[in-house]
Order: sequence, then structure tokens, then C-alpha cells
Amino acid sequence: MAARKSTTWIAAGLVALLALVAAGWWWAQAGEDARDGEDAEDAEDAEDARVDAQDALRRKQAARSEHVSAERVAIGGRVTRADNGSPIAGAIVLVSRKAIVEGQSPKPGEPSRPLTAVSDQDGQWQLAGVDPGGYMVTATAAGLLPAIRSDLRVTGREGPTSFDLELALGGSLLSGRVTEIGGDPIEGALVRVSDVSTARLGFDNAALATVSDDEGRYAIQLAEGRYALSTYHPDYVAETRLTEVRDRGREEDFKPVPGGTIEGVVLARPEGDPVAGARVTFSDSRNRGIGDATTNISVDGSAVVTDEQGRFRLRGLRAGVVAVTARSSGHASVAAEEVPLGIAEQVTGVELWVDPAHTISGFVVPKGAPDQAIEGALVGAWQLRPFALLVASSPSASDGFFEIVGVPPGTWEVGAIGEDHLMDLSGATAVISDKDLSDLMIELDTGIYVRGRVEPGQAARLRVQMDPELADLADLADLAELADLADLADAIVTTRADEAGEFELGPLRPGGGPGAREITLVAGNDAGFEGELELELKGEDVEGVVVSLTRGASVSGTVLDSDGVPQAGVVVSVTPAEEAGEAKMGVVFGGGAADRSPTGADGRFAVHGLEIGKHRVRVEDSEGRAMSWEDGSGPVDGEGRPAPIELELADTAHEQLLELRVAPRDGVISGVVLDAEGLPVVDAWVRASLDIDIERGGYSEAPVLTDENGLFVLKQLRRDRSYELVAEGERGRARAAQESVAPGSRVTLTLDPLSGR
Repeated sequence: MAARKSTTWIAAGLVALLALVAAGWWWAQAGEDARDGEDAEDAEDAEDARVDAQDALRRKQAARSEHVSAERVAIGGRVTRADNGSPIAGAIVLVSRKAIVEGQSPKPGEPSRPLTAVSDQDGQWQLAGVDPGGYMVTATAAGLLPAIRSDLRVTGREGPTSFDLELALGGSLLSGRVTEIGGDPIEGALVRVSDVSTARLGFDNAALATVSDDEGRYAIQLAEGRYALSTYHPDYVAETRLTEVRDRGREEDFKPVPGGTIEGVVLARPEGDPVAGARVTFSDSRNRGIGDATTNISVDGSAVVTDEQGRFRLRGLRAGVVAVTARSSGHASVAAEEVPLGIAEQVTGVELWVDPAHTISGFVVPKGAPDQAIEGALVGAWQLRPFALLVASSPSASDGFFEIVGVPPGTWEVGAIGEDHLMDLSGATAVISDKDLSDLMIELDTGIYVRGRVEPGQAARLRVQMDPELADLADLADLAELADLADLADAIVTTRADEAGEFELGPLRPGGGPGAREITLVAGNDAGFEGELELELKGEDVEGVVVSLTRGASVSGTVLDSDGVPQAGVVVSVTPAEEAGEAKMGVVFGGGAADRSPTGADGRFAVHGLEIGKHRVRVEDSEGRAMSWEDGSGPVDGEGRPAPIELELADTAHEQLLELRVAPRDGVISGVVLDAEGLPVVDAWVRASLDIDIERGGYSEAPVLTDENGLFVLKQLRRDRSYELVAEGERGRARAAQESVAPGSRVTLTLDPLSGR
């Protein structure tokens, strides 16, 4: 169900996670008949296992009552050159927890922030206080390839606290500037870089980072490949995009929009007592892909926990309507508090009223070993109607303990996934009525692994091909017609072969009993090599697998407008032509970007590894919207909207060259912003949107500021579309809007004060 291009990578991951959750409901139902058919011997064994599990649960609960949470500890290490061991000063170190929530809050009531450090003259780096758990750490420095470690486990003062990294020469340069809308540099902006070829819910896709200097410039060396870029600065809305790094390097500039702030307090009904320790989350226009689903995950991956007075502050928010909720032990929002927010506006005094709710808690253990524990598992409770996903406050603890707070009454499936264990979406069922539930035990299997190599030996992505019935779903209800959805868990398992072609893929669900199940391994890389191999999985690891790679078809070229100007920052997608009929939605995890190529400053693109046959070519802007073709150069549908170009790929020996012409983005709307007295307003924000719901800020173009005469000019607009304009002044306390404004227009926007601001 993941969209081709989400405005944030967190939102895209959440969409995919919700898709798996929905599928798990049908999986659980499909398994009921099989469980009813257990013979007497199996039933007796199951009863013995149940008794053992109950005994183990009582022991765990007794030990948990005396458990003392580990405190934050200082960690550090040394960054050196791999060739001579010399220290590297000024290296940027990013520590990322293997969890849903990104970063760590500096104090209660404040949003979480990325954990970063800078190495000193001796190459030493240090972070003063880090929560216990599993982490990944990366280091970057000028002219050197980044170093990555994914084996950090912070266990407390008795465990290891020093983690070293070595950087080697190589890579190509990714650089650019981070500036404000007016062009002034933004110093201290974090630019995060993530490889999009693999993804396993945050377990093994370590982000790299660099920081902008006093001129707003940043630089990082990268291996060739496709990457997701995102900016972080507490005072600005995060900006994200896809890029591609080749031997010539790449330039990517960012102009993040100033973010808004919401401050408030969480209060419990009916007396209005402040609630400490409540987790406050928000959603905005970036949540378009998940619709009305209920979740306790913020769209940007951050987390805010209220202080002793129940106070919280959300920062870096996108303008529009922001929906804010809170959950704690014993309380939860019944409905979101919708807060209208202007660009860079600070809204204070927001009250989040919460009602009684409950807690689901328990332990995650290895299958068949209830006295043991799985640390670091991600746990969530979900239900299909109404559709909701509530994740545990943190990954499972060293004793396997997890806790999900703020759960309303109802029937919930509780599932988990571990770094080295198979995902189980229906590990336990929790029926919540009028009290907490604390006796759940979720068992996870270790699964099996497939090991081997690709030939010829080279770096490549590998994944398990999903059943076409699962990969293409016209509607969620279609899942009800599928007999077995356990294979859907394969979708999140991806890996990379190293430069020699060696790989290990897993964990995967083994074949059942004496039988086997068939899977198809799919391998490919950005050089255009691809291959498939059918395998039978039984009860043991599979060794010595060889996946043969051959070069696929390629499409490359340039995207220009009708004036011949190269179009930078757009994405060209080349996808197999669908069968006649209704378009399908697909669930795609790591490696799903191979059929898409972002253009560089010269407008060039290249898509490799394509299959022979009919394909459809489209050009999308930064928001994932299809761009209009130059008049007469491309097809349109029955409603006059741009349709994809049909392309036939006949062989793999010849690269198909295309020159794609799109309608120029040279439309201009100008005007003036006045206050209620008819006087010009200086430094008012004006933004244009193609989206009808302008209050929620969807699909907005980059905003501009009025000058000393209240004048503004919006440039680089589409000629063929009308826009809705919104002007904001007095830090969001006054607003004006006008719909259906065509490029070439000059308008007057008169601000009206907003009540209650």
C-alpha cells in the first residue's frame, strides 16, 4: 500500500507497516481452521507448553517487580583513517537507535533529537547520556567514505561504552547548501543520508550524517547508489528527497521552510490533573498516505514525553492543520486536537484532554524457551476495524519486557519482530475491557537463512519476490480472499551482497513439517544487472546458493522543458505496463526504487535492470505528482491529465535513449498583502497550493515573503493549473486565502485576524 513517493520516509515506512498489520488480521483468521485440526497428541504437547509458559511468566513478572531501569550512560570512541590509523578531527558521528522513534529527548517535554557528536583533534567523540538499547553508529568526514557499525549495544555502566570507527578513501561527493527561503545560510542543519536499497524496519539501515557550516554548505562522500536525503533543524520543517550518486558526484540544495511550534499541557478528565510521562504525537499533511488510521507514531519519527507538569512542546511543524494526541499509562486521547498553524507560528496554551485507557504489557521470548528473553524487539498492538496501530513505548528490554500504553477498550492483536527473529503479527490476542492486561507472552522463531553469492561477483540487492496476489492489491478487502498470508513477512527481509557477491538473507519462515515452501530470490543493482532463482525452503539453512546475474534493459535520457531548460530534482519512473483494468496498489520494501531515477542539475536520468516488454514512462515532481507533457509531446487521459508514455523494450543490448519534454514551470503569480486597514504587510508568508484542502497545506509550493511594500512574487509555477493562495501575517495570527488563481495573475490578499490567536 506504500505510495511511490511519500513526502517523508517515516510516513512511507508507516504506510508499509500498517499494510503488514492489516494483512496479519487475515493471516490470523486463515490459521484458525488449521489449529482446530490438531490431533490429541499435539493438543497434549500444546498444553504442556502452555503450563511451562505460564510458570515462566510468573517468574518473569516477579523478577520485573524488582527490576531497576538502567540509567543513561556516556558512550564514545575514536574515529581514525583505515590506511594509516591517524585520528580524524571534525568527523560527524550519528548514533541511531534500532527503534521506531528517532533520536532522544534532551529533557522531558522537549522533542527527541538526533544523537550526534563531532570528533576532536585526537579523533575522540563522546555522547554524555544514551538510553540503554541497540544502536547503529556512523561516521563521516571530508574526502573519506563513511564508516558504519550496527553492533552497538548499550547495556549500562557495566557494559562496553567505547566504539571505534575507521574511514577509508573513496566514494563520490554529494554536496550542496542549506539556505532559508530568502537565501541566507542555515548553519548547523543536519543532512541525513540513507541507502534506499535495503530496509528492515530500522534494524540495519544506518543513516549517515553531515552538518552545514556557517555558509550553509555541506559535503559527504558516498558510494555509488540511490539515497534518501532529509534535513533536520529544530526550527525548520524537514525537507526530503531522493537522489542518485554516480562517479561525477551530485549537488543537492535545500531550502527548508521555517517550522511552527505548539506548546501545551496534557490534562486528565474529569478533574483536569496534569499528566506526566504522556507521549504526545502529531500528524499533518505528510500523513496523506495513511488516511484515518490511528497511531502513536509522529509523522517525523520524533517523540515528546510530557514533564512533571504535563507540559510539552512540538517543534519544526509544517503549516496547516496539525492533529495532536497524547497517550500515557492510564490515559489516552479519544480524538485528536486539531490545531491550525501558520508558517513559523508559535501556538501556546493547547490543552490535550485525555480519558481513561489501559496498558498492555508482557514479554517477548524465543519460541520454545519461555525462560529466556529477546531484547530489542519492536512490539505493536493493532486492530483492523477501526484501523489502528499502537507501538510499545520502547523496544523490549533486556528481560524481554514491553509495554503499550494508552490502549482503548477492544480486541487487539499484539505482534512483534526481532532483529534476528521472524515477525509474528499475531503473537497474542489482548481483549481490553475495564483493566490493564499484563500477562502476554509473545514467542518469536529464529527462522532460517539463505547464504550464497551472485555471479558474476558484485554488489547487489537481494529480496524475496512476493506472490503477485500479495504484491498487487486493488483494495484491502481483497486480502480476505487469500488463503495464506504468512509469506507477507518475507517482504521486509532484504540484504546486500558485498563486492565479491557474497550474501546472507534472513530470517525467513521455513517450510512446514516434511514439506517445503517455494520462494523466488530476486537480485539486482544500479548497474543494471538482475537475476532470479527459485528455491525450496525446508527446516534448515540453505547454503551455497548461486544467483546468476545478467544485464537488463536500460532507459536513459534527459528531462527538458519546452524551452530546452534541464529539469533538475524531478523523478523519472519506468514501470511494467499493467494489465487492462483497475490500477493496483503495491506493498514494496527495500529495493523498490530501482525503476525510478532522480534527475541531476543537467536533467539527466538513467534506469537500469528493466525487463523486456512494454513499460510506462512518467515524470514526477518533488511531491510525486505527474508532470504535464509539453503540448503535443505526450499523452493525456480522458480528463486532460498527463498520462504515461508507452515504451517497448525489445532487447538488453541497446540502451533506449529518451528526451522527455515537460511543460515549463515558468508561471508567475504576483500581488500584494494588506492588513485590515489597507496597509502593506512586511514579511508575510505567501504560499501556493494545487491541493483543494489548502488549510491542511497539502502539495504546497515553496512559500515566499513579502517585501517592504507588501509585494510578493511566486515563480516556477505550472502554466496549466490554477492555484490556491494563502497569506499569513503576524506569525500566523492573521490570514487570507484566494482560490483558482491562474499563473499570470496579480492579486491583492487582505489579512483577517484569526479569533483566539
